[in-house]
Parts: sequence; structure tokens; C-alpha cells
Amino acid sequence: MKYRFFTSLLLFVMAVYMPLFANDAVFYASGNQLVPLQETDIAVKKEVLTITLTDKNIAKVDVLYTFYNNGEDKTVLMGFESQPLAWSHAIYQPSGIDPHIKDFTVEMNGEKLNVKNGVVHGKDFKITDEIQVDYTYVYSFNPTFKKGENIVHHTYTYDTSYGAGFAFELIYKLTPAIRWANNQIDDFTLIIEAPNTAKHFLVYSAKDYLIYNDIFAESSFEINSGIGKTRRNTIHDYENKTINVEEVTVRNGSVKWHKENFAPSDEMCIRSAENLKEWNSYKLGDTYDRGEGYYSDLKYFRANLVSSPQAKRILRNLPYAHRGHIFKDKKLKEFFESLWWYMPDPSYDDTTKDFTKYEQEYISGKFKGFTYVDL
Repeated sequence: MKYRFFTSLLLFVMAVYMPLFANDAVFYASGNQLVPLQETDIAVKKEVLTITLTDKNIAKVDVLYTFYNNGEDKTVLMGFESQPLAWSHAIYQPSGIDPHIKDFTVEMNGEKLNVKNGVVHGKDFKITDEIQVDYTYVYSFNPTFKKGENIVHHTYTYDTSYGAGFAFELIYKLTPAIRWANNQIDDFTLIIEAPNTAKHFLVYSAKDYLIYNDIFAESSFEINSGIGKTRRNTIHDYENKTINVEEVTVRNGSVKWHKENFAPSDEMCIRSAENLKEWNSYKLGDTYDRGEGYYSDLKYFRANLVSSPQAKRILRNLPYAHRGHIFKDKKLKEFFESLWWYMPDPSYDDTTKDFTKYEQEYISGKFKGFTYVDL
């Protein structure tokens, strides 16, 4: 019983805030509330969504829109949505300022716009001491769309989540784009990049967190820069339903997905690759990440994976393999070459100057984890 309580406590501590971030949409103000609208004159001609992954559990987002106004000059109330999940333990902010979003900026045709914060309350909105549900923060602004093309550009950073079984996760709502005039994005490009690091992750679509469709199936993911590779793969949900995913490994580079006439029916999830396997079949080295999320998961929930001398040896060499070290030792060479994410780099000089503080602990041999508890 004590173990179960301890495990539950760790899950609560480690199940870090998991917000949903979204494409921009149009609203109208009703008192202190913002209500989503269907725009009839202004269409999304083009969108380039760039998501930058880092080792500090912070994602950077850059969204570049090209809108087309088919009518006369028009000023609209436009907003970016940030929606905490129903089970989030984050404190509700009546101000509409999401504590996990930083440095939000927006420009319209090259001029910086003022941003106001608001909240959209759903019909099931309620707050108790333990739970807050059905509300959305909105970062709103009032651009004037001239007739013809208009460029809207915004940037921000936010905290990605991590917990038992995944090193990082972010969910991005694509569907608000269909509330513009043409009910689609005429030309959509997604770029996921990992500068000065390496990431192994999955990209898939989800609806209501339970029903999965494959909105990314019609086009291929391609390595856009740096070193990397992609492949189609499958995972299974809690009901053993098959979910199609795109598996990506990229080092100091980026992956790109492009689609014309994109009318997303679902949202997008980007998640570290641990959940390619069931909890009990996961093995050390199946995936690796340099950030805190991977370290915490290994320390608290997968300490049994590094109980043998050979496993500890693998753990100490994972940071080097992640950077492309070519192994001379036969056993290590065979092991790492069997891993799909491993990409050898003859130019890597075994420097540790960019190792994170967690990796320094790996290679020092000082790794200590709690006894494994079967969840």
C-alpha cells in the first residue's frame, strides 16, 4: 500500500502541466467573455508553423500566416487559444495570462500589435479546490485586414509536459483554422526542428484524446535540414486500437510536412518516442532524450533497467551515441547499431561540452534511481 501511495504521489508531481495550443481564430466580445466566430471574408491562404524543441522542456513556436481578405478593409478581434486540460493542477488565472506561455508577440504586415488577455468559458465551466474544467485562455489583438493579402506573424515559448513514460509532449490545436472563410488552410507547412540537440519523437493526430485519425497520411514527412530519418509506425491506445504515427529522429536539424488544401479534423500531438512500446516491454536505449523528462522517468520509474553492469555501461554511453559516436567495442557497436534512432557521425570528437547536467550524472556513474514499482 505504501508503494502505491508513493507511486501516485510521484505521478502527481511528474505529470507536469499539459496545455493545448492552437491556431488563431476570430472572436466577438460578450461582456467579459470571448465567443468564437466563423469568419466569412478572410481566408487562410498560407501557414508556416515552426516548432522548435529544446533540452529544457521549453518549446519555441513561430507561426507565419498569409491571409487573404476578399472584401473591404476590415478590423476583427483575433485570438490565439491556450487551453489547459481538465485534469491540470495549474491554478486558474482569471486574467487570462497563461503562466506557461512566455514572450508572446504578434505583428501585422510588419507592425507590432498590442495583445490583450481573455478567457473563453465553456458550458461546463466550473472551479473547485481540486479541478478546473472547460475554459480557454485567449491572447487577443485587433488587426485591420486590408483588401488582398495580409501577413500575420507571432512567436512565443511554452513549457512542454513530461511524466511517467514520456520525456516530452505537446499538443497543438489545428482545427481553429477551419473557422476562417475557406474552412481550410490553402497551403500548410509544419516544421519541427531540434537545433544544437537531437530528438526522437512521434507525430500523430488525436480527437477528444481517445479517437485517433491519421490526418498526416496524405503527405510524407521529409528531413528538411541536418541529419535525420523518418518512418511510418504504429502504437496502440488503452483500448488496443492501432494509431498510425510518424516516427522521427533528427540531430541538429528539422523535419517538414506540407499539405495543400489542409482542412484538419483533429489536433496534433508531438511526443517523445517511449510509447512505441508497452510499459513492461520498454528497454534501455529504445529511445533517448537529453532533457529532464527522460532523466526523471528513468530515475523514478525505470531504475530497474540499469541494474546490471552492462546496462549501466549502456547508460553511460547513451549521450555519446546520441551525438553520433562510432563505437569500437564490439558489444556496444552491435547494440547501438541495432537502434533505429542511432545515426553515426565520424566527425564527432567525443566532446562533453554540450552535455546536460543530467548526462553528466550518467557518464560519471553516479546514477541512482528508486526501486521499480509496477504501476
